[in-house]
Amino acid sequence: MRILFFILLAAFLWCDVTSADEKFTKNSKVSEKGLKNICGDYWSQDVKVSNSSDILQYMRSHPKLKELPSYGFDGDFEKDYEDVYFRNINRKLLIVYDNRKPLFTLTGVYVDTYCEDITNDGKFELIAKINPRGGNASQIEYIISLDKSFKSLEVFTNRFGQEIRDLNGDGIKEIVGVYGDRVWSEFAPCMACQRPTRKILCFEGKRYVDCTTKFTELLQKDWIEAKDWLKSKSDEFTPDSSIVSSLGPVLADFLGTSIKLNKEEEAMGFIDTHFPKEVSNWTRNNMNKIREKVKP
Repeated sequence: MRILFFILLAAFLWCDVTSADEKFTKNSKVSEKGLKNICGDYWSQDVKVSNSSDILQYMRSHPKLKELPSYGFDGDFEKDYEDVYFRNINRKLLIVYDNRKPLFTLTGVYVDTYCEDITNDGKFELIAKINPRGGNASQIEYIISLDKSFKSLEVFTNRFGQEIRDLNGDGIKEIVGVYGDRVWSEFAPCMACQRPTRKILCFEGKRYVDCTTKFTELLQKDWIEAKDWLKSKSDEFTPDSSIVSSLGPVLADFLGTSIKLNKEEEAMGFIDTHFPKEVSNWTRNNMNKIREKVKP
């Protein structure tokens, strides 16, 4: 009997060669798909989970992943995934590899990636669009360098989106977006009504920098459009009208663009000429706030 017991025990141990990681995958709601080729020499693996707690458990069972650059969460990894808000939200985890070596991770309710050589150096950048919270949460967009540093060249967090295109024909693409996100809400009657001022970034050296003032033609077009709209509303405005509700979003954008074009005095002259003193006073009182919002 003793001999039979040891034979059965040896057979059980020989069969149970499943690794700890494989056991975790089998015993949880984590599903690991195969690697998908991206950006030429790189690969991505989609790890689907039932909620954020599963992502945290998965990362804990793969401790080396926690040491890698990670995009799509707010600061401290453990704290983020233990946050009550995130705990029951379905999110996905994307792991990017080079030769099966994990390089960085992306996580969010929605994660979309594509590759493009936007810096015209013959190498791909990975553009990752992430919605970290779901619903109407602001989308975060990362432009991740694949030059072995795997750092983000630029990060956008706003609900207005941005466009990556070559504005000056030099082969290097600029990033066309806006200044800020929710910071313009005090000048609008609702979040969806905000109209932030245009912001343009150019690639210089190894990073993107604010170069908005180099594109005066685009800014001038924005300025004229806002000015014409304001002028069309000047006859409708009365001292009893709400400045924020009736003019706020476009007026704030007009002032922001005026600052970028060094047309503050001309803008104030226009306001003084076409609107009551209440609007002029509001404009002067808020000019410094808007100046802060459009700083490089």
